Amino acid sequence: MAFEGKAIEELGAADLRALVAAAAAECRTVEYKRDAPGRNDEAKRELLKDVSSLANAAGGHLIYGIAAREGVPEDVCGFEEGSPDDLKLRVENSIRDGIRPRVHGVQSAVIGVGEGRVALVLRVPRSFCAPHMVTLGGWSRFFGRGSAGCFQLDVDDLRRAFADGAGASDRVRAFRAERISRILGGEAPSALEPGAVVVLHVVPFGERVGLPFPIGRAASIDREVLPLSSDAVERRWNFDGFLITSRGPGAYLQVLRSGAFESATDRLCLDGNILLTEIEDQVLARSGEYLGALRKLSAEGPAVILLSVLRCRGLQIPGTSFERHRRADHPIDRDHLLCPDVLVTDYGADLRRVLRPAFDSLWNAVGIRESASYASGGRWHTLRD
Repeated sequence: MAFEGKAIEELGAADLRALVAAAAAECRTVEYKRDAPGRNDEAKRELLKDVSSLANAAGGHLIYGIAAREGVPEDVCGFEEGSPDDLKLRVENSIRDGIRPRVHGVQSAVIGVGEGRVALVLRVPRSFCAPHMVTLGGWSRFFGRGSAGCFQLDVDDLRRAFADGAGASDRVRAFRAERISRILGGEAPSALEPGAVVVLHVVPFGERVGLPFPIGRAASIDREVLPLSSDAVERRWNFDGFLITSRGPGAYLQVLRSGAFESATDRLCLDGNILLTEIEDQVLARSGEYLGALRKLSAEGPAVILLSVLRCRGLQIPGTSFERHRRADHPIDRDHLLCPDVLVTDYGADLRRVLRPAFDSLWNAVGIRESASYASGGRWHTLRD
């Protein structure tokens, strides 16, 4: 679809009319509806069937306000709606309350199409925790999606769906373990010092980890996309994909053929200290850059962010920083810290909020209850004294 690479808030009537002009037929990831989502239970179930089937398959778009014949769009007819905000709220509430487990990351846009009429676009990501069940009105039904549209899953379909869902997190963990093993074994794509290393992985979660990815477009990534704690001075292809390195050894960014981003640096753990606030700042900045690059490369959501600190036993926070925490400070008691996986269903999400569990775990490792970068109530701030 022509607008899959666009942020949903950037979509306009011209994008919808382009679908009609191109005769872009319905498929596994696209369905057109002439009328707005209805308010009665039958209409809500139809909405939930479509949303859950997309989440259980490859994700995609539901477009309300386009008239189609035999799946081919003919007219951007739109529909009348008194309050676009109320429409979005009603649809979002139905999706939240009528599907279990909840489908995260559904995005919506109400688009004016002229003469006081609007269209509604729902962007549904492929789910990280499928299969999802429609529960509205006592239903307990699972739906999938193929080229012919939505269908109810049978016993064999459900068995495969549950197996795929259970294996998803295992595949991410296996990916992380394999990449970390390479770094620890001296097989990083660029030289690192033998001491502590901070590693950041951002993994797009398409049909599977390792899904064919447009790696040939990786060279178009903005030059502002950098490795952790480094400026980039060399950008080149290598056997694993596309590599961005720093001046001299110490930091790199590897864009893997699977679409995963791997960045590592030995510059955030120095002289027996782990520089936690610097790690947080760098991880926030780089994660945002990598998610932005994935969005430009039209990667499927969601994505998983993985933060690790390797060979870190005995490191402490610097003695001149965070003096109010010194009474609780302890050296790290293990060789490697593998922070909790962080699932990102919206590439535009506030990463300070999303990444807090990973940041808290680093501070826990030095004996402190939570990240010092959050004030009471969870509000982000930055302390340096």
